[in-house]
Amino acid sequence: MNRNLILGGILIMMTFGATELSAQVRIELNQIRQKKGSVRIALFDTPEDYLLHPVDSLSVEADAKQVTADFDNLLPGRYAFALFHDLNGNGELDRNWLGIPSEPFAFSNNAMGRFSEPSWEQASFELKEGQLTQQIQLKHLSF
Repeated sequence: MNRNLILGGILIMMTFGATELSAQVRIELNQIRQKKGSVRIALFDTPEDYLLHPVDSLSVEADAKQVTADFDNLLPGRYAFALFHDLNGNGELDRNWLGIPSEPFAFSNNAMGRFSEPSWEQASFELKEGQLTQQIQLKHLSF
């Protein structure tokens, strides 16, 4: 009987503990000029994995001038995301011969690097319990 009480207590703590620590990132993406393809979003949770190994990813249809995407059930902590509008559906951020993105892109905090991607420090944000919304503007480069 004691064993059942202990197991029951652990189960209750795990259930309520997960609920208390639940956090969500909502991304409201603006400046979608072409209603085709999808927006691909990668979420990162460490500076070491930033732009290399996402902890989660989403793909949402780009069927309106503004789309919303949610990363649910996250633990509070530091995060950053990178995204691009995959116009041709090839799953990759296309670039021109100079390496400059030819498809629209953006980073969390609307961060921009000088001649490269923004650093973890520029793009990362602190996620606490509840929901955090970031309004992101797609960058359209054309040369």
